[in-house]
Amino acid sequence: MKRSILAAATVAALTAGTIGIAAPAALADPPTQPHGPSTHPHGPGTHGSHQLANAQRKVQREVTRKDAQLAKVSTRHNFGALSTDDAAAVTANITADQAALAALGDQAAAATTLDEVNTVAGQVHAVRPQVYLLAVSKVRQADRFEAKLLAAQTTLTDLLAQATALGLDVTAVQTALDDAVATTTAAGDLVLALTATSSHEDVQAALAAVADAAQAWSTVAEQVETVLDAIGTSTDPTDPTDPTDPTTPTTP
Repeated sequence: MKRSILAAATVAALTAGTIGIAAPAALADPPTQPHGPSTHPHGPGTHGSHQLANAQRKVQREVTRKDAQLAKVSTRHNFGALSTDDAAAVTANITADQAALAALGDQAAAATTLDEVNTVAGQVHAVRPQVYLLAVSKVRQADRFEAKLLAAQTTLTDLLAQATALGLDVTAVQTALDDAVATTTAAGDLVLALTATSSHEDVQAALAAVADAAQAWSTVAEQVETVLDAIGTSTDPTDPTDPTDPTTPTTP
């Protein structure tokens, strides 16, 4: 009887000891999981992805904005005043610039690094639709000079017989006119070659060429006017000494 009671007490003690030992293990915190870059929801990898996506959206917005600006060039009133050939040349340049912009947008969308997107962003930034506003204005100016030179050539041709009969040499005038035509044509070509990606140097060269054309026209206009004055004076039918002329001064 006593042995049974002792055995039961021993079993109870061992059971309690086992429970006492196991309990702390059951109540212990689970092991800490590693927080590497690939498992943390706000790690460097995720931040980099957000930067890339934001940069790509920014490039796409710029592409859309500048494409719209290019499309508006042909809707301006001064564009409608261009000749058919000039309008076709400017339109072809605009179309090419829009295609290039679209390609840049595709490159930005396909980029996998921020550096790649930044490179494309720089190329988009270099696109300047406002160059076309200047180009259209200067093309019209060159066209006006060309029309004036054509009229001057007609006038000089009509006066040639009279000038020759009066012994007036118009060779220098004709040479100046030919030079002015060449200068104006070259200026028009430079302006028509301008695009939204033209360098500042190219734009300045075109502006300088148009200024040269303006000066050339001014020179021709003065020389043609001189010939007209000379012919008018030589063929004036009014004799300043004719007493019948009411404008002749009389001696009191």
